[in-house]
Amino acid sequence: MDFREKIVALDCEMVGIGKKGRFSVLARACVVSGHGEVLIDEYCSSQRNVTNYRTAISGIEEKHMKNAQSFYKLKSKVNNAIAGKIVVGHGLSHDFQALRLNHPESMQRDSAEYFKGKFVKYKRPALKELAKDQLGLEIQAGSHSPRIDAKAALDIYIKNREEWEAKAAVSPNNKENIPKNKNAFQKNKPSKTSSSSVISRPSEYDESEIDDEWISFRIESNSDITTDSEDYEDSRVYFPGLGYADRADYNRIMGSGLVCNFLHM
Repeated sequence: MDFREKIVALDCEMVGIGKKGRFSVLARACVVSGHGEVLIDEYCSSQRNVTNYRTAISGIEEKHMKNAQSFYKLKSKVNNAIAGKIVVGHGLSHDFQALRLNHPESMQRDSAEYFKGKFVKYKRPALKELAKDQLGLEIQAGSHSPRIDAKAALDIYIKNREEWEAKAAVSPNNKENIPKNKNAFQKNKPSKTSSSSVISRPSEYDESEIDDEWISFRIESNSDITTDSEDYEDSRVYFPGLGYADRADYNRIMGSGLVCNFLHM
């Protein structure tokens, strides 16, 4: 089988909600096949009031979202398109975060991570830089096109595929400490000791999707906050590197600069 049959490329555009458009919600998602054919390129509406369409970068305007399909419908389409596939992209954590999807890390190929430090030590390069360096291609001269960006990420991956896959085959999964199911959660019951950590309001978050699947946020340490409220009987939230917070603490995280008590493992 042609390896291209096993891969797709993904790129999303987000708009801002909340004060000054600080928080992000999905507005457009694009999925491209391994052969470069556009499988999905669609807009969705938001249950929240959009305060910043970020048009100069996202290309999104009010008219694109006003009568568009629901977030859940577009999410379902994307989920079906990428199921069982290796997903290629740039900054995929942001895309999956916006989509509220938990695609296996072993099946992600993120050019931002793969080329981290290429131009500036410890820094993830912009896709625009990589496209110019790897493909001799000028992109993102104006607003971003998810079609062009997804195809650029795909071509970068294909060009470096052999070396990339060789490294992927021997690279450990750095997020294995996150519980994957109820059994894993029950086997790692936290102790009753607690300590306090200051948590800032998540940088990308849509409150209307709180009960959706695995929801990822960002906290000051740049760790992922993940929760699966439907699967965890006691509805506690796991913070990698910190431990668990109960539901009340989780809800208070919606405020900014607060202090939460965490139960450490």
